[in-house]
Amino acid sequence: MGCSPEFEKTRREVQTLIGYTFNEPLWLQEGLYAGGPTTIEDPQCEQNSRMLMEANKTLAQLGDAMFKGLLNTRCHSAGLKKALISAELQRVATNKTLDQIGRKHGLEKHIKVQHGCPGVSKDLMATAVQAILGAVWVDSNENLKELERVARKLELLPNRRDSKCPESMGQY
Repeated sequence: MGCSPEFEKTRREVQTLIGYTFNEPLWLQEGLYAGGPTTIEDPQCEQNSRMLMEANKTLAQLGDAMFKGLLNTRCHSAGLKKALISAELQRVATNKTLDQIGRKHGLEKHIKVQHGCPGVSKDLMATAVQAILGAVWVDSNENLKELERVARKLELLPNRRDSKCPESMGQY
């Protein structure tokens, strides 16, 4: 690919972890970048380089919305009432849960923080997990099945024991 050896290693490890291979590794690089403003560059095509003014926050906002939409779809398909769907969202789509999931899978070693930062805070971890979901969404051409597969691999989607939502979304 021509990426730096450090990012190439990160890319391979994270792709294995989430069960998704990026067509455009810049999306993953953006998802993992929690520092200040920077430019990320595609070593194969300078035109693909882009300036990140808010690190991975805009990608995280997209990932958060798509994950909540995915969870809403699953629960709605099961015929759950609004209160139960809201409770499921509160249980699964919180910074605390996203932080725990990210750490369980060792993502903190792949997140790039601003110089002088003591480490990956709970909020930075949650944002990075959301940004990875956003990166998958964009890179997969908005493929909901790919997003669901990655969310399952990260153990973000509840199983039958933990949830009243169905195990699989089926057709949508």
